[in-house]
Amino acid sequence: TSTEQSLDLRRNFFLGVGKIFIHRTEENLSLSGGFMSNRERYLTSNTLFNSTETYLSMHYNGKITNRWEAIFDGGVFPSLSQAGRVRSNLSMDLKYKFLNHFYLGLRYTLNTDSQPQVEASKSDYVFAIKFGWSLKKL
Repeated sequence: TSTEQSLDLRRNFFLGVGKIFIHRTEENLSLSGGFMSNRERYLTSNTLFNSTETYLSMHYNGKITNRWEAIFDGGVFPSLSQAGRVRSNLSMDLKYKFLNHFYLGLRYTLNTDSQPQVEASKSDYVFAIKFGWSLKKL
């Protein structure tokens, strides 16, 4: 959901292929692409909006040092059913690990939509400070 973009629910079904380019203990990089069905419900409308889109996405996870980790996720979603509409998502995480199982983190997320279905902002962002715990010894 996104109150800034008046989005109550977005449901996606993906069909695609992907390739892992880097697969190491401390670093991963993958790309994927394909087609997707998108269904959206907005806070300001009772109508369900459907569209068909292509997608290209990237994921990177890597250690900067023994205690610092970076995670990047990005996706671009050009619409096939609505000419000129392109959505995108970008998220970046930075984690600091301590005491074997705990971490502190910063997260930034940016969502954009070139042609929202209802009158709403074309972008929304979230900045978060995280505290977490993992079963895996870090």
